[in-house]
Amino acid sequence: MSREAAREEILRIVREELLFGSERPIPTDAPLGDLGVGLDSLALVKLLTAVEGTFGVDVPDDVWTARGPLSVDALADVVGQAPRRDEVEATAESTLVRG
Repeated sequence: MSREAAREEILRIVREELLFGSERPIPTDAPLGDLGVGLDSLALVKLLTAVEGTFGVDVPDDVWTARGPLSVDALADVVGQAPRRDEVEATAESTLVRG
């Protein structure tokens, strides 16, 4: 999936599931937390859970600390770099069969 497609889907999740259908502009480079978009810690956890489920990836635990403030753009980059769960499972199964 392209970065642009990931960004659009993350924006959809934020708007529909966390901001209850709000149409207000969401700058993709603004922090998602209190100092930017205004999501609280519970909303941020819900967002990461929704992103993991939607894209079939595991967001690394250091997503909060490895980068600066998390934005839609930064989260789209994380999604693009994270291995998909089905790829990880296929690799693990292949290793077990050969091993």
